[in-house]
Amino acid sequence: MNYSVCFSARSDYFSAIRSFAEPAVRFYTKFYLEPFSAEETTEYAEAAFRTHEKLHGLLRWLYEKTLGHPYFLAFICRELLACTQGSVPESPEHLWPHVFQQLERNKFRLDLAQVLNES
Repeated sequence: MNYSVCFSARSDYFSAIRSFAEPAVRFYTKFYLEPFSAEETTEYAEAAFRTHEKLHGLLRWLYEKTLGHPYFLAFICRELLACTQGSVPESPEHLWPHVFQQLERNKFRLDLAQVLNES
C-alpha cells in the first residue's frame, strides 16, 4: 500500500538522531515548503480572484497579513471572496475583523480544542 504522509517540522528536526531515524526517513521523498514570495503571492491572488486588474493594493495587503504563508493566504482570499460575493474588495482592511474572526473560529479554536482534549 502506498500512503502519503505529511510531516511538518524544521528541516534539521532529525539531525540529532540522524542514525536512529535514517531507516524510517529514507523511504520518504522530502519536499520542503517555504512561504510564498511576493511574486508567488501575486500569482496565487490573481488565480483566486480570477483577475489581475485592481489588485495592486490588495496584493500588498495580503502579503503583509500572510507573509506568504500558503494556508493563511488561501484562507484569507477565500473569506474575502465570500464577503464580496466573488469580487475584488476595494478596501480589504474594513473586512479584516470579520476575516480574522473566521480564521480564529475555523482554525485556532479547533487546534486549541484538540490540545485541551489531549491534556
